[in-house]
Amino acid sequence: MNKHPEQDGLIRREAEKKTRHLPFRKLLAQAPEVLTALRPCWFASPLSVSELMPAARQYFDLVLFDEASQVLPEDAIPAILRGSAAVVAGDQNQLPPTSFFNLSGDEDEEAESAPEVEGFESLLDQMIGLIEIPWSLDWHYRSLDESLIAFSNRHIYGDRLITFPGSGGPPSLSHVLVPFLPDQDGQEESSSAEVRRVVELILKHASERPGETLGVIAMGIKHARRVEA
Repeated sequence: MNKHPEQDGLIRREAEKKTRHLPFRKLLAQAPEVLTALRPCWFASPLSVSELMPAARQYFDLVLFDEASQVLPEDAIPAILRGSAAVVAGDQNQLPPTSFFNLSGDEDEEAESAPEVEGFESLLDQMIGLIEIPWSLDWHYRSLDESLIAFSNRHIYGDRLITFPGSGGPPSLSHVLVPFLPDQDGQEESSSAEVRRVVELILKHASERPGETLGVIAMGIKHARRVEA
């Protein structure tokens, strides 16, 4: 603040205002050193960086991307350009970027049949080739019961993860198999047998555990609407 008195004065004047503040983008352009010194750590989504920060300079010593397997490279470029170095954290075993959840219920149901992850490559995929020795996280501690991570630990991570035993009680996961019925046209997006079985389980829950709420997730608009109906 002593080194940049004009920036210091600008920020003090803006802080004293009640209304008609200078747009943040202009404020950052006029007082970048003092703003980043006052607040050294900034959080922003990749898509908001271009809106908030002019591209005239590098503002940060380090740019950190979390969950980089979900970030598209083109979305990350504006943030990378505004820093001197980057740290990319993510898991290649996680799902790639997808536009699936951008679909609204009013859109054409045919849109959901398109392969939503086809052609997408994440920032992590782009950067992994530049990393000589990637660091790995070996501890998993967030599951309330070990069974929630056991399948992934065995079949995806090769039993490499260090997990914590559950406290006992009923299993956290259960698999209900609905047999495949051949020669059933139009069942690719929404199986009638699955719809009926889901409704049966919903009614069973309402009957046996009326005091507990229930969430039902359907991976498809058509299937969700049929269950709801």
